Amino acid sequence: MTSRLEGRVLKIARPRIFGGKFTEQVGRGIDSWSLRQPLSVCVGITHFNFPAMVPMWMFPVALACGNTFVLKPSARDPSPGLKIAELLTEAGLPPGVFNVVNGDKEAVDALLHHPDVAAVSFVGSTPIAHYIYRGAKNHMVVMPDADLDQATDALMGAAYGSAGERYMADT
Repeated sequence: MTSRLEGRVLKIARPRIFGGKFTEQVGRGIDSWSLRQPLSVCVGITHFNFPAMVPMWMFPVALACGNTFVLKPSARDPSPGLKIAELLTEAGLPPGVFNVVNGDKEAVDALLHHPDVAAVSFVGSTPIAHYIYRGAKNHMVVMPDADLDQATDALMGAAYGSAGERYMADT
C-alpha cells in the first residue's frame, strides 16, 4: 500500500492480520467477512491524566493500519503530545502522518465535523464522552436477524473491555 504525503511516497507494510478474513457458516446459512483497510484520518481526543500513555494506545494502531492521526490533547497538559510528535519526526515519520491540534471545545468541534475525519477515539469524562458521541463517526451495524442480547453484550465488550475504562492510578 502506498500513499502520497507532500510529494513523498510513503510505503506502509501492513501485517497480514490487517487483511481481513472470511468465515463460512458462523451461523446456520450465515457467512461472515471483514475487510480491514485504512480509513484515512483518525483522531484521538485525550484527557489530562495519562497524557502520554493514552495517546500511545491510539496512534500506533492507526498508523500501523495505514491511517494518518490527529491528536487533540487536553488543553490542561498538551506538552506530552507535542513531545511525541517531535520524537516521531526525529524517527523519520513523514510530515502530515502524525499531527497535534491544541485547543478547547472549538478544536474538538472542528475535528468532529471535519469531512476528512473517518474515526474518533476518546478517553475522558462522561459528560464530554456524551458530547463527542453526538458527533461520532464509528458505527456498528446490527442486522435484522441478529440476536439483540448477544449483539449488545458483544458491543459492550468491544467498547469497554480493556479500553481504558478501568481506573489505573495508584491507590
